[in-house]
Amino acid sequence: MTLREWLKKEGITAKEFAKRTGIPEVNIYRWITGRFKPRANYIMKIYKATNGEVGIEDWEREQKIT
Repeated sequence: MTLREWLKKEGITAKEFAKRTGIPEVNIYRWITGRFKPRANYIMKIYKATNGEVGIEDWEREQKIT
């Protein structure tokens, strides 16, 4: 599942997710638009914050699709 899909499913804005995780909001927007891929440390934060629903393999899959 992509981060964008997860946020939509949970009804959480990127701004709220940024507050919850301590990740800069601008980074989250860059990732959900597909302009950039997060570094490993952020991927792990996202993995933990989404209870594993957005995993490492999801970022790899997303890169191959776009």
